[in-house]
Amino acid sequence: METPILFKFVKMDLTQFATFEAGYTDESAQLEIYNRFQFAYNFNDHLVLCKTIIEVTKQEKLLIKAELDCMFQINAESAVLIENEKEAVIPQGLLAQFASLAYGSLRGAIYIKATNTPFSNFILPPNDVASAFTEPQIFKRNL
Repeated sequence: METPILFKFVKMDLTQFATFEAGYTDESAQLEIYNRFQFAYNFNDHLVLCKTIIEVTKQEKLLIKAELDCMFQINAESAVLIENEKEAVIPQGLLAQFASLAYGSLRGAIYIKATNTPFSNFILPPNDVASAFTEPQIFKRNL
């Protein structure tokens, strides 16, 4: 059995949120939702940054853009399992877990921020992000 990598969710910061109401004219047109995840690793503090970016468009017009930075701290005993003197290797399952937590958090942030706007009935649908992570992520240590 694989040893679990322990972590805690330490911080989130909504770094960007914008709505573009002018593009929301044809309510019958289908919405398109794009999401991206970016990761970074801090070796000194064993921190993983998961940046989640969501763009909602309709007929190629941007309606909502949001970015959320989520910080996860790897437990010191678990950090030795993923780090060595040259790199840190985050398994794809852990990346998927971070992305899922960040995506769910951003869903809630968008819901709250869209209150009292034309997008107040918009709920970002759930997304099974695990299939997007097929390989571990390797972070090189700056020596």
